[in-house]
Amino acid sequence: MSERKKGSKWTYDEVVEYVNANSSSTLLDGEFFKKITPMRFLCSCGEIFIVDFHRFCSENKRQCNKCGRKKTGEQCKLTNKHIDDFLKEKN
Repeated sequence: MSERKKGSKWTYDEVVEYVNANSSSTLLDGEFFKKITPMRFLCSCGEIFIVDFHRFCSENKRQCNKCGRKKTGEQCKLTNKHIDDFLKEKN
């Protein structure tokens, strides 16, 4: 994908290319109007979710809510090693 000028308008083909390069989701809508227009996506789990392209790009909303919560929860988990290291450090 070529470099974009800030403020330049996206074409539908550019949106599809961006989605395919930056997400495991699939764009279901066949047209694109502007970044704040809600669009339908198919999450990799099979769930359909709706988000505007601005949130998709800027706020990393690239999966359904269920998968987003799962991903966030996995990132917050502590392993036994983390806990052991913390306790050793405090003793």
